[in-house]
Formats: sequence, C-alpha cells, structure tokens
Amino acid sequence: MSFDAVVIGGSYAGMAAGLKLARARRKILLIDAGQPRNRFASHSHGFLTQDGAPPAEIAAEARSQLMEYPTVEWRTGRVETVTGEPDNFLVALADGSSYQARRIILAAGVTDELPGLPGLAELWGKRVFHCPYCHGYELGKEGIGVLATSELAMHHGLMLPDWGATTLFLNDAFEPNAEQLAQLKARGTHIEYGAAARLDSQTEVGVELVMQDGRGFHWWAYSSRRVFTLAR
Repeated sequence: MSFDAVVIGGSYAGMAAGLKLARARRKILLIDAGQPRNRFASHSHGFLTQDGAPPAEIAAEARSQLMEYPTVEWRTGRVETVTGEPDNFLVALADGSSYQARRIILAAGVTDELPGLPGLAELWGKRVFHCPYCHGYELGKEGIGVLATSELAMHHGLMLPDWGATTLFLNDAFEPNAEQLAQLKARGTHIEYGAAARLDSQTEVGVELVMQDGRGFHWWAYSSRRVFTLAR
C-alpha cells in the first residue's frame, strides 16, 4: 500500500503533522507504538485549554479529530526499518507488514534515560516528576532536592530555588569549584555531600531518599533525565 507520507510516531507531534497533511488532502499513514514519553504522568500542565487534563485523554481526542479525515490511516506497531529514497521509501514494521511512501516524517519523540537509582523507575511519573514547568507548581514551596549524576546538576541547583528552598545532593558525581559554590550560595541552595543508595516509597504521596551512609530524607520526589530532584 502506498502513501504520500508515512508519519512515524503518533503522539502530539506526529498527529499535528498528520493534521496539516490531511488538510492538504494528502494520503497519509500514522504508525505508533503506543509508548508516549508522558504516559507515566497523570496530568498535563502548561498546555493552553488543556491544563490539568490527563495526557491520554488529550491524545485520544486529537486522534479522534484526525481520523475524521478520510485520507488518514492509522497502524499500531513499531517501525523496524526505513529504506529507499524520496518518492520511493519502504517502511517495514516488526509484525512483517510494510508500506510505501513518497515522504517520511520522523516524530518518534524521546525516551527518558533514568539514573540507575534503585526505586526510581517504579515511582517515575507517580511521585517522581521530570519537569519543574510541568509539575513544580503543584509541589508548592515545601523544599526541593537535586540529586546530581553529573555537573549538569548545577543547572537545576541554580534554577529550582524559584519553586522552593533547594538542596543539591552531590552524590559523589562532581565537586563544585569556588565559583560554583558562590553561585549556589547566592541562590540559597543548600549542599549535601555523599552518595545516594536508593529511593523508597514511604506513603501514598511521599518517598524517602536513603544515602549510602544511612541518612534518610523523607520528601516528595522530582526528577529529570540527567539530574534527580526531590521536592520535600
């Protein structure tokens, strides 16, 4: 089966691209593996007209509107290979099916690579959050922690005080120099030394960060791809 375009990835970006092509009366196919990055989050924030709505509901409504266009088709699956050249691409799926396309749109999104901290993956998107602009407002000003996995933790250590009192856990990942220490002090960021051992679920809403030396910090949790943050 041949299409004007195959869109690989059927979340927000893929459907937005598909909608424009559908309105241009192009015959298109969207292929989606059903693994959007925000599938772990219960609510979306900062999205005009959708603030606080569950991400799955937003996506479902978008797909419903898109599929009203007769030139749009949808396949659930994972793309294995794309071969060929413009005007003659071949898209092969893991289930053995394949489709021809004049053009390809890659909208597969990104995948969060979580730090290897025991307990983190189980709480991801439930009590551990990935973006201060998405979730920081709801955490209030009860205190925020940043668990470093590299020097990039400085970015959050300096940014997150806008949401609440911040503690930077160095986690044996790096040692701030004199200039960095001065910057952190100016922002009011507290520093804790030592490495983290694990993250435990303590209550329906809380977690505990346990350090290798036995210290425990009972907080909410917040995280991103390169730094792990805890909101107390």
